Amino acid sequence: MKNYCPSLFISTQNGTGSLSANQILLTGLFKAGHFVGSKNIFPSNIAGLATQYFLRWSNVEHLCGFQTQSNYLLNIHLPTLNEDLLKIKNEGVLIIDSDYTDILKNSPNYFLIKKHKISVVKIPYKDILKNIEAKAPIKKLLKNIISTSFLSEVFNIDNALMQSVLKEKFTDDILQVNKKAFVLGLKEAKKQIQAGNIVQLPKEKTLQNKKHSLLIDGNIGAAMGILTAGCQVFSWYPITPSTSVAENIKTLNAQLKTNSCLTMQSEDELSAISMTIGAGWAGARAATATSGPGLSLMAEALGYAYFAEIPLVVGDVQRMGPSTGLPTKTSQGDLCFAAQISHGDCQSIILLPSNPEECFTMNYQAFDIAHNLQTPVLILSDLDIGMNLQSCGDISYPSTELQNGKLSHTQPRVKNWEPYADPDKDYVPIRSLPGSLQAYLTRGTGHNQKGDYSEDPENFSKLLKRLRLKYQSCLKITPPPVITKTNIPSERGVQIIAYGSTDQIIKEVQEQLQLQNCSVEYLKIQSYPLHTDIMQSFLKNSSKPCFIIEQNISGQMKQLITQALPEYASQFTSITHYNGLPIDACSVTKQIIESLK
Repeated sequence: MKNYCPSLFISTQNGTGSLSANQILLTGLFKAGHFVGSKNIFPSNIAGLATQYFLRWSNVEHLCGFQTQSNYLLNIHLPTLNEDLLKIKNEGVLIIDSDYTDILKNSPNYFLIKKHKISVVKIPYKDILKNIEAKAPIKKLLKNIISTSFLSEVFNIDNALMQSVLKEKFTDDILQVNKKAFVLGLKEAKKQIQAGNIVQLPKEKTLQNKKHSLLIDGNIGAAMGILTAGCQVFSWYPITPSTSVAENIKTLNAQLKTNSCLTMQSEDELSAISMTIGAGWAGARAATATSGPGLSLMAEALGYAYFAEIPLVVGDVQRMGPSTGLPTKTSQGDLCFAAQISHGDCQSIILLPSNPEECFTMNYQAFDIAHNLQTPVLILSDLDIGMNLQSCGDISYPSTELQNGKLSHTQPRVKNWEPYADPDKDYVPIRSLPGSLQAYLTRGTGHNQKGDYSEDPENFSKLLKRLRLKYQSCLKITPPPVITKTNIPSERGVQIIAYGSTDQIIKEVQEQLQLQNCSVEYLKIQSYPLHTDIMQSFLKNSSKPCFIIEQNISGQMKQLITQALPEYASQFTSITHYNGLPIDACSVTKQIIESLK
């Protein structure tokens, strides 16, 4: 079967209910058996500004990534119409409100219609809405449902399937008026298809038994992983784009009817991290979630947790910085800050999920790592993964039992127990919990093995060395890099290193480079500190240039790799993406080809 991967931009106004309508279309395509990916590109205001929704679907799972141009573009927000003409591919389709006709012809970019052979389709929204009895504010919202039904017919999605999705989305009090709008939009699409104004896509033979059977975003995956890991306390403060992690935990907790996780909204991030540390110290499996500005506020407390050896999990759903930055745009800009999160010789264990499935598995793993090593573990997701729905595979319940590390009440009694001793010579002490006979004062100041205050130079150097060795021992249990290669005969080749959401475009980049007679070896980083042994074997026998691709301006992963493996620095070239939009395969491929010339 020939691969297909159509794409669509929808330009609307923020606060008009467009996201709900767009997700109905996305869900319809998913339930029809396609692999799907979406990008909700929205402003950081409540209502009024422009918002765009990107949707791509395919019979191949890796061909659902973001593109800067699409095959179809629907515009019902006049202020962006001229700019949107730049986002349509050659021989693409522009769908507009019929009221925009004259304004379109006077747009500076109108010449692109003829140059790129773009078809223009006009929907008479005003005339359609006259057939619906509803108040004016409701009618404004119904434009989105008319658009959704129009597009569903053009994309040849079964009407009964779409009606079922509509019923799932809306409550009874607003279902009927949305159904009416949907039917009228469908009727308009059939009319325009019959008139030859727009071509209906063929009904593709989809993979109904495909392995991707869930439609979720990374924050849903994270919430599922947190609850599956037995999290008992989740303290948080609202911040875009991590807020929905907590909201999903509360929703899932209620659905499970176990109320196993106490979810507390604190007054600020300082309180959130302090409550989480307190819960971890008391023996609970505890976590919080935030974004860059919140992580900055949590830094000092995380240094305390590292030094006092208290287990907890912190999710950082990254957004565009510095400072407040662009709260609703994506980035991988927190990596270097997170790697050494606090002052002094503090180092972090970081997990780097690249999709919703890994948001589940890595959140689950993070709790066991934190408790086995008695230390904070950070999970760096980003807005692109966290807030955008995409198809993914079944999430299986982990086969391993929950691990709580070395606790004094579960260990054979140790003579002369000390809270910071290393009796097993694995750099990890035996921890006691409140209520036991083995009490100690948990200090953020210098301390000896007994937990007593100490400024002894030899004692302090031994303490820091043990903490460093404990940190390095995490490499035995953190996810290692994954290496894939394209085995094609070619005159030239490259190596690629990426991580997080950037991973989602790499397979498409590999295929595009193959068409340019260029082979690709790819290493996907899944955690920090780096597994330098695996990375050395990847780099040492290669004379190929190595491109490190990431979504920040300073090449932060390149900095960390160069610091760990300076002997390979001359092989590295950064490809950085930092405009707030998701990274796309075509721009990366173009930069690699240009670099090889």
